[in-house]
Amino acid sequence: MAGLGLNVLGDLEVLRGGAALELPPSRKTRGLLAYLALSDRSIRREQLCELLWEIPDDPRGSLRWSLSKIRKLVDDEHRQRIIADRNNVGFDASDVEIDVRALHRLVQTGLEGVATATLEQAVQAYSGCFLEGLDLPDLQDFHTWCIGQREQASRSQAMLLRVLVERIQDKPEQAVHYAHRLVTLLPYDEAARAQLIELLLRLGRKPEAEQQYRVGLQKLREVGSADSGLLYRAWHSRDRSDSGNAVPAAAAVPAAVDCSLVGRDREIALLASLVEALPRAASASVVLIRGSPGMGKSSLLQLTAALARRTGAAVLKARAFESERIRPFAVWNDALRRALPDNTTSKLLSSGERITRDQAFASLYEQLCEQTRRQPVVILFDDVQWCDESSVSALHYVLHMNRRLPFL
Repeated sequence: MAGLGLNVLGDLEVLRGGAALELPPSRKTRGLLAYLALSDRSIRREQLCELLWEIPDDPRGSLRWSLSKIRKLVDDEHRQRIIADRNNVGFDASDVEIDVRALHRLVQTGLEGVATATLEQAVQAYSGCFLEGLDLPDLQDFHTWCIGQREQASRSQAMLLRVLVERIQDKPEQAVHYAHRLVTLLPYDEAARAQLIELLLRLGRKPEAEQQYRVGLQKLREVGSADSGLLYRAWHSRDRSDSGNAVPAAAAVPAAVDCSLVGRDREIALLASLVEALPRAASASVVLIRGSPGMGKSSLLQLTAALARRTGAAVLKARAFESERIRPFAVWNDALRRALPDNTTSKLLSSGERITRDQAFASLYEQLCEQTRRQPVVILFDDVQWCDESSVSALHYVLHMNRRLPFL
């Protein structure tokens, strides 16, 4: 019996004996195949119908049709991989090689003892975006599952690339290729971009290094993060080759004068008073900052974050992007992951499991309750006009349920 493989990184592929099989044209059928293959348990038919079909479409009939197409791909004469009865459907993947699972296994077992050649082969084999072009954004539950799987895959891919770049950094002509791929995967990662800048400078590619430095600063501004100095020190490491004098490791980043806050004394005083009163507050406060582009809205948020940290408050901070309006709970997930990397809400949203909106709301409520028991909380969302609908609903829920808690 020819071996069966399933590739979900990049375009979906079913391989038999190394040869790709022709897939059904239905995107929902292909999505169903990936969902079943990556589930470790049988799924109720009703759940699959809700996941991929609308009620008027005869979802049970559509499910039966899709399963018949999948069986032709994955079942053998002597082995049945689609296990289904009247109520449940499962996929026996015990002998199926699935690329994303192989990637996670490699990373989880530890990469320190893995040969460099093996790392390079793994980067090549596991480089695609999870189910590229098959996330079905109109089907929210499937799309949420797909985004969670995609984030898990990206984390494993990034870990693989980080280790490989560190391993071969003494060979900049090879390392720079993988450093580029890492920055593409993690465009807001300051350390990854700083490493790329240094490699480009070592290769004498100063115009590219300068472009990466400017793009890196722009990315930090997009998410409202302060420059820690990594990009500055990486870019100015060119002075070592130009003048022979190394830039001190602790070189300070010059502070830019923020002209957008000139004449904003009243707004600053209001925000400062709210932040200072937060430790004694018996209820939540809400401030909406509106205005034309360039009037200093983002600068006021950055100032508020600095004031909050000075008073010992926790800061949850994120920016909404028009291009990410289809990503469920985007600003909440970004803010929580940045401030609290191991928080339970982000784990739930990125678990790949099918969750309801009520579950996400409840987890967010519990997370904020737990955090405010330790310290006041300041939540800062920039460009909220681009928030996805689920993030806006979650904001409404949080304001309603947590109105007696000390957060701003």
